Amino acid sequence: MRNTSPDVEPNAKVHDPVCHMDIEITDAAGRSDYDGHTYYFCSPGCKVDFDADPDGMLKAEATYDHVQLHTEMMQGIAATAAAEAVASESPSPTSRAPATMAPASEKKPWWRFWG
Repeated sequence: MRNTSPDVEPNAKVHDPVCHMDIEITDAAGRSDYDGHTYYFCSPGCKVDFDADPDGMLKAEATYDHVQLHTEMMQGIAATAAAEAVASESPSPTSRAPATMAPASEKKPWWRFWG
């Protein structure tokens, strides 16, 4: 996805070709013009990487599989949600009171532990 400057609206989303993030153009940390196109970056580091090797970055962007990444990300979210659901169904060891608690009448005041 190429980010071309003249037609981009002020609050439009643009794509960082280095880290593949979609950002709002107003949040861009930098921009570079290359081969008749303007590219926007989420951080100064992405801009530096792009400026060092724009052809290499654009080749990597062209082979980057956005659909596969989205699928893997959604599968990871689903797996995490399932694991959290299972964990919430079983009581955790810290949610139960200790089996042997002394009655309040036998407890020492807190200041007596240092004496």
